[in-house]
Amino acid sequence: MVGGNQRDVNRARAQARAAKAPQKTEKKENLTKLNMTTAEIMRQKQQAAEEKKQAEEAKRLEEVRKANEDRLAAQRAKSAAQSKPAGSVESKTPA
Repeated sequence: MVGGNQRDVNRARAQARAAKAPQKTEKKENLTKLNMTTAEIMRQKQQAAEEKKQAEEAKRLEEVRKANEDRLAAQRAKSAAQSKPAGSVESKTPA
């Protein structure tokens, strides 16, 4: 059996361990908070990447639209040039 002095020493050690135990849960809480923060950072990065992707897609679509307009304008000009012969003179007499 343990003597009185040893019992007091063991009790003091147990109290010291018990005092340290809440710090471990605090570390777990800090780790949880860190993980939540990390997850939030990743969500923000994903959202920024998605917005960048959408902006690039909008820019690409605008370039395609502009190219199509230019192509149609060129076709209209070509069509107008073909409908009027180059050397023809329009009569200025009223009908």
